[in-house]
Amino acid sequence: MKREKISSIKTGIITITLFLLISQASISQSLSNNNSEDIVENVNYTISNGDVFVKYDLLGDSDQLYKVSVVLKSESSKDLTYTPRAVSGDIGEGHFAGKNKQIVWKIKNDFPNGLPGDDFYFVVQAEKINESSNIIMWAGIGVAAVAAAITYIIVGGNESGNPGSSFPPPPGRP
Repeated sequence: MKREKISSIKTGIITITLFLLISQASISQSLSNNNSEDIVENVNYTISNGDVFVKYDLLGDSDQLYKVSVVLKSESSKDLTYTPRAVSGDIGEGHFAGKNKQIVWKIKNDFPNGLPGDDFYFVVQAEKINESSNIIMWAGIGVAAVAAAITYIIVGGNESGNPGSSFPPPPGRP
């Protein structure tokens, strides 16, 4: 009976530890995405030598880290949303605030035969990256790991015996 109780306690503590770890990560992520979109304007594009040059202005703090992404859309097909893969320039994570920022898309890598139509446009989005939320998340993960280790030590990690009991383990089956 005592062994079942200790096993039940271990399971409960592991469940609580996992819950705390997951909720800490979720809270940190929601803090980093909360109200974090800055203003992107003057988005336009040109095509030259088979490359698409998407230009934009990001109005924001030049010391702020941003995650910039671009999506291709179509006026005639409202369901079309394509995220270009072969991109470089002022995209991804970095200090991108300012005017005349540029993303270069090697369209032939994504569409070797090109795209039919001419009613395309690009949507450029920028989200602030909140560096302090990452610190909170890693601190939470560290606290959860330490709590799990302490719990394991206190409850006992010896599965072969019966910790906390003076009785020997039951004999094996014949």
